[in-house]
Amino acid sequence: PKTTIVLYDDTHGALGAARTWWACRYHGHQQVRLLNGGWYQWVAQGRPVEASPPPMGPKTSQVAVSRPQSHLVALSSDLLAAVGDASPEEREERARRRPQILDVRTDLEFRGEDFRGNRRGGRIPGAIHLDYLELMSPERPGTFRDAAELEDIVGKAGLHRDKPIVTYCQSGIRAATALFALQLIGFDDVALYDASMSEWLNDDSLPLEHETRPSRDA
Repeated sequence: PKTTIVLYDDTHGALGAARTWWACRYHGHQQVRLLNGGWYQWVAQGRPVEASPPPMGPKTSQVAVSRPQSHLVALSSDLLAAVGDASPEEREERARRRPQILDVRTDLEFRGEDFRGNRRGGRIPGAIHLDYLELMSPERPGTFRDAAELEDIVGKAGLHRDKPIVTYCQSGIRAATALFALQLIGFDDVALYDASMSEWLNDDSLPLEHETRPSRDA
């Protein structure tokens, strides 16, 4: 498709816009942009708004065809292959191919103290932690930090450009914001674990680091 889509929302972390951006890109629509600052900054800058329903465009018989971009999504099987048990001869090869796994949830979720309704708490073994809100401006809601700040934050978290990255959260929404921020500063080999911890934490066969269980009395 040649049409350019511009997305915005009214969340502090561009959650809906970034998730929709990723979904469009996954289905093969490349001309997708985010309005940095979203609704908050648009209104704060006094730009025009309207409340009436948008006019309908002309009817067309054209139908968009999905062309899934498999490199943009990771499955639990992909991550399990990277973090699961391995024989000694497999470990060196796994270390070479292993993606950097980025957990963008809160500190409490990362430590297994906030269960978010899941069966277990904890994190995927070896995951790097970086709360997705650290990538957003603290002064301007819905606005990403500038490139220099993002580079500094991502570098201090321990992420490297020469290895692929997989982002995850609870349900693949916050992780999409992180993925967008990484692509803003030139990290091109980044995938989203779409099912995220809503799948991983509720499947007892999948390994966890710092595993916890909710109290029965909670």
